[in-house]
Amino acid sequence: MILEVSTREACALVVFTAALLTAWNANSNGFVWDDRSAVLGNDDAQSSSLIDVFSHDFWGTHIQSKHSHKSYRPLTVLSFRLNYLMTMGHSAWLYHFTNALVHAGCSVLVWKVADVLFQQHQRLVETVTTKENPEDAPPLGGNTGMTTTIGGEWGSLWSEEERDVVEVCGDGFDTDDYGGIV
Repeated sequence: MILEVSTREACALVVFTAALLTAWNANSNGFVWDDRSAVLGNDDAQSSSLIDVFSHDFWGTHIQSKHSHKSYRPLTVLSFRLNYLMTMGHSAWLYHFTNALVHAGCSVLVWKVADVLFQQHQRLVETVTTKENPEDAPPLGGNTGMTTTIGGEWGSLWSEEERDVVEVCGDGFDTDDYGGIV
């Protein structure tokens, strides 16, 4: 029996694969400068109380401290913790691989939004040309860049819920405005 795949499923698979291949070369990288503080030296990303994750900034400092960066990204910190628990330590490869998967998932969500906004023949091209470009290299090269990728995914998920607003307005939005909690 031949596996039947719809055109939409095939497009989503093409977008996912292109995004994964684009980000794949980062898997051989080690940890970068920001990872020293945000991943390797952050107790919230390793072993502190889960409650602490929600009262600390991205770097592990209490959010109300005058020394806090005030960057509140608990979902990203929890993803760092999950990576840490999966390897019982730090594996740069797993952090980068997770980042590549999040990037690929975000790319599919961008395609889904483009599916609503653009003509049938344009949506695949729009997604591949806007998501798979050198601008995405910094977020994929270092693990702290996962915030940018998850922020984009958060914005894409938000737009899926607000599809009627997007269809009526017809113009895009800046996902950075919706990424504050990641």
